Amino acid sequence: MQLTETTTAVVRRLFDEAEHGVVADVLTEQCGINLPLVAAWTDAEFERLWLAVLKLSDGDLASLRRAVQIAQTDWRDVLVASGFGHSLSAHRQWADRLKT
Repeated sequence: MQLTETTTAVVRRLFDEAEHGVVADVLTEQCGINLPLVAAWTDAEFERLWLAVLKLSDGDLASLRRAVQIAQTDWRDVLVASGFGHSLSAHRQWADRLKT
């Protein structure tokens, strides 16, 4: 599993360069296909979740790990906490705002 282009861009924007690899590993290995009820997900669905945990992290690795732990219990809680729970496009809008 690989991060989407948008997810990678957000990681680069939020985290120091030295942490990029660690963040990518946390997302793909701990917040990916191993989560409950996601076996049939597409890259777009994972991107929404990854952007949610990244938003909650605010560029802090410890906060990212906490958000991922929540996602491991119930990823819907992360979507709601990030403000992405009621919209299928809010995560993209947030990511686009980061690029500017």
